[in-house]
Amino acid sequence: MYQFLLSTIDQEVYEFFSFLLDNRLKKIDLTTCAKQLKHSKNRMLMICDRAKEFRQNYPYFTLEIADDLTIYCHFSSNFLLSKLYALMLEDTIPFRILDRLFSQKYISLEKTAQQYFVSDRTVQRKLKELDRILSNYNIGLDLKSKSLFKGAEYRIRYFFHTMYWQVFDENRIKNFDLKKSSLVQLRQRLTSLPTHYRNIDIDKFIQIIAISVYRMKRGYFIHEIPQEMTEINHLYISFDTFKEEIMTPLFEENYLHMNIPKKEYYFLYYMFTVITTYLPEEVPEQLKKDQQTKGAPEMAWLFARTAQSFFKLPLSKVILNYLVMNVLTIHSTSIVFASENKMDAFGKSTTEADYLRVFPKIYPRVKEMYALLSEQSPFFAEMYTANNRLLFQYSMLLSLVVQPSAQPIRLFHESKFGKIQEAKQKRRIRQLLNDAVVFVDEAPEIVLTDYPVDREKFKKQNPDVHFFKWHSFQTTEKWVELVEYIEQQQENV
Repeated sequence: MYQFLLSTIDQEVYEFFSFLLDNRLKKIDLTTCAKQLKHSKNRMLMICDRAKEFRQNYPYFTLEIADDLTIYCHFSSNFLLSKLYALMLEDTIPFRILDRLFSQKYISLEKTAQQYFVSDRTVQRKLKELDRILSNYNIGLDLKSKSLFKGAEYRIRYFFHTMYWQVFDENRIKNFDLKKSSLVQLRQRLTSLPTHYRNIDIDKFIQIIAISVYRMKRGYFIHEIPQEMTEINHLYISFDTFKEEIMTPLFEENYLHMNIPKKEYYFLYYMFTVITTYLPEEVPEQLKKDQQTKGAPEMAWLFARTAQSFFKLPLSKVILNYLVMNVLTIHSTSIVFASENKMDAFGKSTTEADYLRVFPKIYPRVKEMYALLSEQSPFFAEMYTANNRLLFQYSMLLSLVVQPSAQPIRLFHESKFGKIQEAKQKRRIRQLLNDAVVFVDEAPEIVLTDYPVDREKFKKQNPDVHFFKWHSFQTTEKWVELVEYIEQQQENV
């Protein structure tokens, strides 16, 4: 959803870089690139010119066009597409307006237009775009009120949490006015307790706290929350422990001595609980019966047992518990933060084509399983309406426990350099890919040599054979490319 804050040409720059990175392209014919991305040649030249402008703030790539014919692009080891996206996003007028409004620094339409060197009409159009995005989170702008926003306070905080999380950078964390000493102590408490948080989970939760403290200090408290927020339990940390050992000391350290409403604690405890995913080894053998609202546990167990049968999963209590606990969280957040357009961790709406690219084998089967679930209960159709990323989340969850059914890739490999070099390469391939490949002399699926081969000979043995470009001595990059290539071929078997 946030990518719509970007101008059309900036969206096209992002898609252009994604295309180059996804296909490992360092050079490409300009006309071919334009055709692949469905642009005219002139538009492609404009996109390249705009891309070059980003080097001023993000110099980790080079882009040149030789004789208006060939695009040459090199990404350094420091280049991150997600970081470039964040910089693009932060530079947009809508993002800067939202950032300023959150800080309650309202200025008139005329002054805003002057500040960004645009017309009043452009600012009005941007505000309308913002309202469309905010409505996806059931909130909106109210520039005549003191708060500048309308909607439930917990929804306003959730929106700004997701917004700032899109541009998260560990080198410049936005903690608003939380005291540094309180952050150090909070990190120590979160690390000492069995939260099962990674470092980035801690950063994410601290951002939620920082936004909440910032809003509370300005008089904006949570007065209404969904019932689901009061009925969820963390696997290992009770509400009372969370309140007394984590939040109360932090509030005191940041001079919040007033009587904080219990709903504030419920909101933060809910976010604290749903912020991470539990791995199978982190889920206890015995689950509490009151993990969620009435009806939700039954649907979670229905999902787990259906998945176990559909995917022929091992009859393991650990796997069932892993599915149940994480599906409870998925279902709960789907209800609490229902929206028409969900986004990924980098703020971009995703499509079914994206899901198929990530899970080419599991996702279609999850769709089949979802149809079975929907026949058993209307609950699952309601979940999908509230969360259009539901099937992708199911696929992600199952990808950890569904055993790959593909047979090993048949690989023909010889080295002109010599038998020892070939043996060393085969040994490393086995180390990297385990049982994913089997070396054969006939009818291979992939041919891997450092010398020219008679392709027709191999095609007679297997018409679908693939040929991988290889050399006698490989770089780390080439090994990575080979592993990813073989894994991709296995996914397509």
